[in-house]
Amino acid sequence: MIKIKSPSAITARIKKIEGAGLIKTMKGSGYKLYVRLMPKMDSAFIYTNASVHVGESQRSSKRTYHSTSNHSTSNQSARAKANALFLGSWDSNDLKDYIDNLSNSRAEHRRIIAQYLKTKGFSVKQFENKKQVEAEVARNARVATRLARGGYSEDRVQEVLDFLKLHAGFKWSLETVEKYISERELDPKLLPGFRQK
Repeated sequence: MIKIKSPSAITARIKKIEGAGLIKTMKGSGYKLYVRLMPKMDSAFIYTNASVHVGESQRSSKRTYHSTSNHSTSNQSARAKANALFLGSWDSNDLKDYIDNLSNSRAEHRRIIAQYLKTKGFSVKQFENKKQVEAEVARNARVATRLARGGYSEDRVQEVLDFLKLHAGFKWSLETVEKYISERELDPKLLPGFRQK
């Protein structure tokens, strides 16, 4: 990647790189420019991904670099672990940690989503991996943002969540909370399908 401030700087930057012997350019038809990497380019990447020998300080002017094959394998294993957590199976502690992170978020709408997930009692049966719970968070983000911007306190949101958990005889969501949150008195008679005993 070339860091530039404006498109007009591209030509000068490419000429400098070509002058250093890292690339070779060829003009194609129209405005196309083809770039071929030269063998010298490989040494540039080895240098940036190299590590310092044991016993040498980072500030030493006489550093000796060597290529590290372990570096790439450790990156691959870290990526594999991240993918396993993201797509692989996880347990109830992972889900609890994820929801706790939402609860401690500085963004109010994310804390509202955490309240919703806790009140509904979602478990690893509903969310087999992190990707699924993130989809649920994304699904509820707009509604939670409207609740947060609407001036409703988290206590009021929790009050409506508890009311729906106790009295709703139907499948409800955060959108249902938005529907009933403006009611002054939360009466079960407001809910559809309410039958007086």
